[in-house]
Amino acid sequence: MEESTIIKKHKPFSPTIKIALGYIAFILVGTLLLLMPFSSNSGQSVGFMPAFFTSTSAVCVTGLYVVDIYTSFNFFGQLVVILLVQFGGLGFMTMASLLLMMLGRRISLKDKLSIAESLSDDNMSTSLKTIKMIVITTACVEFLGAVCALPAFLQYEPGNVGLAIWRSVFNSIAAFCNAGFDLMGGPGMTPFVQTPLYNIVTITVILCGGLGPAVITNVAKRIRGKEKITFNSKMIIYSSLIALFGGGLYIFIAEFNNPATLGDLPLGDKILAALFQSMTTRSAGFSTIDNGALTAGGYLASNILMVIGVAPASTGGGIKLATLVVLLASIKTTVSGGDEYSVAKRSINKKTFNKAVAILLVYILAICGALAVISLTDNQFTLEQLLFECISALSNVGLTTGITWDLSAAAQLVLIVLMYFGRAGFLCVVYSLVGPNKVNIRYPDSKIVIG
Repeated sequence: MEESTIIKKHKPFSPTIKIALGYIAFILVGTLLLLMPFSSNSGQSVGFMPAFFTSTSAVCVTGLYVVDIYTSFNFFGQLVVILLVQFGGLGFMTMASLLLMMLGRRISLKDKLSIAESLSDDNMSTSLKTIKMIVITTACVEFLGAVCALPAFLQYEPGNVGLAIWRSVFNSIAAFCNAGFDLMGGPGMTPFVQTPLYNIVTITVILCGGLGPAVITNVAKRIRGKEKITFNSKMIIYSSLIALFGGGLYIFIAEFNNPATLGDLPLGDKILAALFQSMTTRSAGFSTIDNGALTAGGYLASNILMVIGVAPASTGGGIKLATLVVLLASIKTTVSGGDEYSVAKRSINKKTFNKAVAILLVYILAICGALAVISLTDNQFTLEQLLFECISALSNVGLTTGITWDLSAAAQLVLIVLMYFGRAGFLCVVYSLVGPNKVNIRYPDSKIVIG
């Protein structure tokens, strides 16, 4: 009798693992390209850690860096960085699906599931239409942003039109993808603190990226009378505007008399700079004021706004606005003694509430764990500075108090992990590590005293 051979099929990756591994693949390819001597201005490699850190920051649409993008990389290197930002902003599954569609390949059911997971969309049937909508919306907003901001860059350096155009394009892509990279060679965007055109255009582009293509498209269709504004769009728009103007007002008051930030600016520029800081802290990472010189109130507001972040399925990070809204609604329900969570007379199911709580708790644990490590490796910095860096990395913001370059290699590795963790998704990474709970067991109830 012949011995039977059992061939065990390889179990396909789950959507969450595909997403987690996809970002790692992008990061490694980007690292390899930036590591090459032909990517640097000097003709010599920038070194593994700077290349790895920059690639991770770009793919995770953060904007933190340990070498200056403009002075360290030539045009090819800068192009690699902004393409990584674009790929990271659109998302791994979006880019992979777009490539398959361009090649005329059929997208499998499992790939559609992965796309829906990456877009936080429960409807797989609309995921491919969503992909096309994302690409078209992204291209339109980035093009308009580059054109509208160009006069500001031409004014800054009138003798070099080509550089002004490249800076404007780079700025628009980075702003829409909520990544705080710039090509200003050191001062960041501080030269534009008193340039209304730049501030207004960049705030608008950042806001569009933070709202997400789905919300933008829904609003555009409503303007054309094709569909109504969805409840999700209303919630995201209202909460975004409250965060923008509420945060801007607090920063305006906190920094009003601080000569190192807003103190010496005319009133109109103070208002615009405060609004810009409020918008950029929620994920974009551009700096028109010195974050290392903020008052205690300015630090507090910036940290809170970085934690909050922007909309789900957008290009930004943080715990997300929808998560905050659900958590605030749950507080109201718990205090009032109710049993059903609701927002604006709309019920919130328990699974959504549990996910919101899990996101917040994982976020807090990640920050605490990172702080515990870098407080030991880099104790020459204050806890305030280290906390700012960790929140900026995990929320994929990219703002810094000016210490990123001076952190040890160990601390920079911690920030790399935080940036990846924030972009791939808190729960996505945890799920890919621990796997699903396959057995649904109902245990006896137990009374636990809390509060």
